[in-house]
Amino acid sequence: MVQNVLWLICVGVLMPVFEVKYKTANEPLEEREIMWIETIDKLLEDENLRKNYSEKAKQRAEDFRIEKIVEEWNRCLINLMA
Repeated sequence: MVQNVLWLICVGVLMPVFEVKYKTANEPLEEREIMWIETIDKLLEDENLRKNYSEKAKQRAEDFRIEKIVEEWNRCLINLMA
């Protein structure tokens, strides 16, 4: 289960933040907590959705390759010196 949660963090699903509070079983969940539960359930149950997010995460990671970052810095510095 921990691996699944770590995987969810890596795929780039934007979720609202909420304050982590320990609750009793009788306390109702807040709307944001319910949203987290529903999203995690959906991702765990839908293999195609997970694959889609995984592919998009890999594509997005390309934007942070060291070669691309260096190229962008060089471009910025050249523009500053011009």
